[in-house]
Amino acid sequence: MMDLAAVKETGKSEFGGGVVMKKLITLVLALVGVLALVSCSSNSTPANMQDVLKGNQPFYYAANGGSDFASVNIADIPSLFNSDDAYMAIQNYAMIDLDGDGSEEAVVFVCGVAGDTGGYLVLHSSDDHVYGYRTDYRTFENLKTDGTFIYSDDLGSKEGVATIGFTQDGLVITDVLSATGQAYTMDNFMINGKKATQEEYNAEKENQDLKNNVEWHEYPIS
Repeated sequence: MMDLAAVKETGKSEFGGGVVMKKLITLVLALVGVLALVSCSSNSTPANMQDVLKGNQPFYYAANGGSDFASVNIADIPSLFNSDDAYMAIQNYAMIDLDGDGSEEAVVFVCGVAGDTGGYLVLHSSDDHVYGYRTDYRTFENLKTDGTFIYSDDLGSKEGVATIGFTQDGLVITDVLSATGQAYTMDNFMINGKKATQEEYNAEKENQDLKNNVEWHEYPIS
């Protein structure tokens, strides 16, 4: 004759074991999700990038509009930006993955007595070499952790939000948002290359402002 009490106890045991197993599976899946998120969101800094920033290794600086590259040291950058300004110096820098490939670039801010003769140096590592590209002082305003930033021209005829990428030809700036016009009066608006209204453009600019700012570090590296 079947022992009903034993059956009930066995059922309880199996039920309890099933609950524990479900909890373990849920925990494992959650852990896998966290690890995947960390893996996707963490970026690495190339070892040669730190050597370049510390002045221990030269890098290839894009000269003559990017048509030539000269081997220089980070200490040479202030004079390359403006040899007539004795106060030109590297002020600070940020480490950020600009092109989304998982490897960080360095954005170096260079400034002297006259701010408009300074600008930014973008250091990018590729094939075990570091390449440096100069950009205007009107770039990288409010640089965000996703690599987007505000830019403008000195004539007041264009402004917007852009990203940076790298090709065999060098550094490429791509508009995310843009507004063009004359004398700081904008009348043509674009979002991701498509025509937009001023209201749509302003809404996207507000969303841009809500993003997290990148962290800037004092230079030189201690």
